[in-house]
Amino acid sequence: IIEIESAILDLFNDMLKELTCRSLTIHAAPLHEVKSSHHMKRCLGGGYGDCIEDDRCEDDYDCEKHLVCYEGFCKKPKASEFIDDNSEFIDDNSKFIDNNSEFIDDNSEFIDDNTEFVDNNSEFVDNNSEFVDNNSEFVDNNSEFVDNNSEFRSDNSVFIDDNSEVMYENSEFIYDKRLQ
Repeated sequence: IIEIESAILDLFNDMLKELTCRSLTIHAAPLHEVKSSHHMKRCLGGGYGDCIEDDRCEDDYDCEKHLVCYEGFCKKPKASEFIDDNSEFIDDNSKFIDNNSEFIDDNSEFIDDNTEFVDNNSEFVDNNSEFVDNNSEFVDNNSEFVDNNSEFRSDNSVFIDDNSEVMYENSEFIYDKRLQ
């Protein structure tokens, strides 16, 4: 009799658990439609067992605000997890840097070729220095021309003095015309 009573009690408890679990969740609904207040509700054993809070997710919208969906579960975000994911990106970039070093080596040949161009230009600069020296003689010759002009200016000063009398006489003539 005791065994029958315990079997009936076990059956009753199982039925009660199933009813409680079914009242908290919809088994046929997709994961994101099975939300309770914050967490998903799932029943263990295909619907015949204890109902538990389940933090499984498909994306961040299935989780609370301070949690993220990581590998199918709502978790607190950890910087180390994001760093691990980015390490592959960093490794890929190191290949890009290695490839650029070859590009720099190729450019060194271009720089060596340009040094010859610079050496050729230095000869052009040396040739121009002779041109500058020749021009200095031209400047010296012009200084004599400037000295000669100073004498011409001195002679003109006499001419200017003579004209001043003419200007004075003309001013009297203009004054007389106004009176008339």
